[in-house]
Amino acid sequence: MNNKKSLTRMVSVLLIVLILAAVFPAAHADDEEVVYWERIDTGEVIPMTEYPSEEEMQNLQLHVHTFDDWDFVSYVGCNEPFSRYRVCTKCGFTEEQEFVKAPHTFVWMLTIREASCNATGYGYQRCSVCGYTEGVIIPKKPHTFGDWYTALEATDHSAGSLERKCEVCGLTEAKPFDPEGTLRSGMHTDKVREVQALLVQKGFLDPGYIDGDYGHYTEKAVMAFQKANGLAEDGVVWPQTMEQLYHHHKFGEWELAKEATYETAAVYERVCEDCGFADKKEVGVLLLPGTSGEEVKTLQKRLNELGYGIGQADGLYGDATKRAVKNYQEDQGFDADGIAWPGVWTALFPEDAAEIPAAADKAE
Repeated sequence: MNNKKSLTRMVSVLLIVLILAAVFPAAHADDEEVVYWERIDTGEVIPMTEYPSEEEMQNLQLHVHTFDDWDFVSYVGCNEPFSRYRVCTKCGFTEEQEFVKAPHTFVWMLTIREASCNATGYGYQRCSVCGYTEGVIIPKKPHTFGDWYTALEATDHSAGSLERKCEVCGLTEAKPFDPEGTLRSGMHTDKVREVQALLVQKGFLDPGYIDGDYGHYTEKAVMAFQKANGLAEDGVVWPQTMEQLYHHHKFGEWELAKEATYETAAVYERVCEDCGFADKKEVGVLLLPGTSGEEVKTLQKRLNELGYGIGQADGLYGDATKRAVKNYQEDQGFDADGIAWPGVWTALFPEDAAEIPAAADKAE
């Protein structure tokens, strides 16, 4: 029974030794570390720099410090660090702590240069505790602006400009302003929805985009409408653009404005009798072998009418169409390359060139 107790105690001592080996590394001759032990029978505290023997360990336990309250070596200040200590009531071990200096307590001392709205100032401040003095950059002051005034009047197709001046340094600040009723990208109003409906009505916007949001597709539609009506293509619904959206042109007859050349189309023009807006369109297209569509079919039908047999007009610019165009070019004295240039098209339709289908008439 005694042997069993003795074995148990030896195992316990061994575990303590292993724990101490992990917590307290072995002391070196030039840097000895003190570990405090306490006798179990008397409570005496023994500082040791080496591990106790196995026999000594049977009457030793690790000493746990019991500290008094903290005492102060020096108090917090801006010129000295703050330090304090406390002492173990059993072994007399002293624990110390140090803290960084406290911040200075500055008061303004002297202004060398006043700050303004266009320059920084400079001065000195002094600590009321330790007397330390340092220079300080004084930030610029905010500008003292007067009221906004109109520097540039807005027009029915452009923004105006507002300006204001600093009463101290004369700096001028400007910002644009739109004429009343202007609509821009990013807006969301019932008026935007109304404009979208007008653009749909005139064929510039898909009906699915009538949502009141002035987004990318609405802006592109406005630009297309402006281009078709001879306005600046900026995508902004100015009063001028708004007026054109609500206006219904009263056009006269198409008239030839520019003669066609062999490689360029003829330009026809018609003018609104009310506002003078000139609507233009090109007549004559460039068709290349390999293309297809209604314009190719129109070309094939005309060549068949003139005896340049192609066969069925299928809208495909194939070898038969190319040969027919080439034969027509040779008969007309053109360069025979088989390409339907605008000049070839105009020659094929000499009497009714102004009536040839062009792009959809968006201006109306």
